[in-house]
Amino acid sequence: MSSEPAATPAAVTAGFSGSCPLCRHSAAQFYHRDKFRDYFQCAQCALVFVPPEFHLSPEAEKAYYELHENSLEDAGYRRFLERCATPLLARLPAAARGLDYGCGPAPLLARILEEQGHRVSVSSRMRRYWRIASILLSAPRSSSISRTR
Repeated sequence: MSSEPAATPAAVTAGFSGSCPLCRHSAAQFYHRDKFRDYFQCAQCALVFVPPEFHLSPEAEKAYYELHENSLEDAGYRRFLERCATPLLARLPAAARGLDYGCGPAPLLARILEEQGHRVSVSSRMRRYWRIASILLSAPRSSSISRTR
């Protein structure tokens, strides 16, 4: 199985005629083409985005996501996140600080950035969510959880 999701439509070569998904500005220019899809950049806010024709179906997105385990030790998960970290690291100033919001149960992206000398905070809301989820998932099915005031 390929490590990249397959693009479903033919390449958009004539340009993008929709609007920016972030600011809704109507002008976007071609930015980059990889072997799967075209990328455009908004003339207003500079967001680089993929047109809807290249979006995966919810089923294909879920299947691709499930190729990795959310574990700090999983090599596949590290490869998955390094696709984001590598270009980010090339643009970050030395010893940058950031926030990983939505990291899930394993803040591996934060670790990858920290290994390169950056400081990354993990959202306390996410830590709290995963702590509660792990308690609920490890509780015997016959037990009940009561609220205390």
